[in-house]
Amino acid sequence: MENVVGVEDALQANMKDKKYLDKLSLNWSCGISHDAIQDDILNRLIHHPNLKKLSIQHYPGLTFPDWLGDGSFSNLMSLQLSYCGNYLILPPLGQLPCLEHIEIFGMKGVVTVGSEFYGNSSSSLHPFFPSLQTLSFSSMSNWEKWLCCGGRHGEFPRLQKLSIWRCPKFTGELPIHLPSLKELSLGNCPQLLVPTLNVPAASRFFLRSLYKVGLPTTLKSRSISDCTKVDLLLPELFRCHHPVLENLSINGSTCDSLSLSFSILDIFPRLTDFQINDLKGLEELCISISEEDPTSLRRLRIEGCPNLVYIQLPALDSMCHEICKSSKLRLLTHTHSSLQKLHLRGIFKFGSTTNSHSRWTGICKH
Repeated sequence: MENVVGVEDALQANMKDKKYLDKLSLNWSCGISHDAIQDDILNRLIHHPNLKKLSIQHYPGLTFPDWLGDGSFSNLMSLQLSYCGNYLILPPLGQLPCLEHIEIFGMKGVVTVGSEFYGNSSSSLHPFFPSLQTLSFSSMSNWEKWLCCGGRHGEFPRLQKLSIWRCPKFTGELPIHLPSLKELSLGNCPQLLVPTLNVPAASRFFLRSLYKVGLPTTLKSRSISDCTKVDLLLPELFRCHHPVLENLSINGSTCDSLSLSFSILDIFPRLTDFQINDLKGLEELCISISEEDPTSLRRLRIEGCPNLVYIQLPALDSMCHEICKSSKLRLLTHTHSSLQKLHLRGIFKFGSTTNSHSRWTGICKH
């Protein structure tokens, strides 16, 4: 786009009359410096209302064009804004009726997302972002606050996926009531403090490099990765009842010293798959269940926990335990008689295994 040298060129393109153009990508070369002419050129590239997909990349200007977010773009369904680093505010997108997908990344000039993003219309008879299904923010190095402006009729009624990654200064808050959200992905946002979210439809929840998050209890799958304060996060997780959680994975996290003890039925009555990988600082793990109580847990895998010394495991019909690369493990106990498979690998100084009735069909010790 930097090769467009004047406003006359933009006018001659006659974009507003190209009614069959439904996808458009406007790209500048990386590193182009700001020029007031570029602002004027983009303002003159007014497109036909039939445009459905728009991407703007590496634009060096200071403000978005006046037409972006205008009600005349009622058919716009997808918008990507990337590496437009001089912008200080986001365009008003909340009133676009058909907009379903937004991706915003590399916007290093944005500090606050507020009413300007919603459209500054408190008198609207409709919720903000009425059709939006996916919203993604990433690599916004100076973003600090999200000032939610739901107003009288709310916001994001159809949002199904929200993703925020690599925003190191972002502290929140997130929209609290997201009735249609199915997947929430938060990563590499070490300052983020999230209140307990009201997300009744959510089934997938990914955490990476976070400090503390209010954890919804309506999820079926949860992954926690690279959390430096996992000693604060996990006790909160194991204090809550998670009635529908089926898959739980804890990966690549660090703490000074941690002992975990919980009852499967009290906390995770529907859990089928539980994995702990590379959790440095975990020293003891005790999982209990009454022998007469049914449970859905079928697989437990523990790998790469170098400080783990003691494990107490439930033994369940058709259940497989895998314990790998936990070199300090000294004692493994279980009290039930129906454990079917136990795989040990990379346990170099293993001390003893105790159980009441050994019936293991697969044991590997290296």
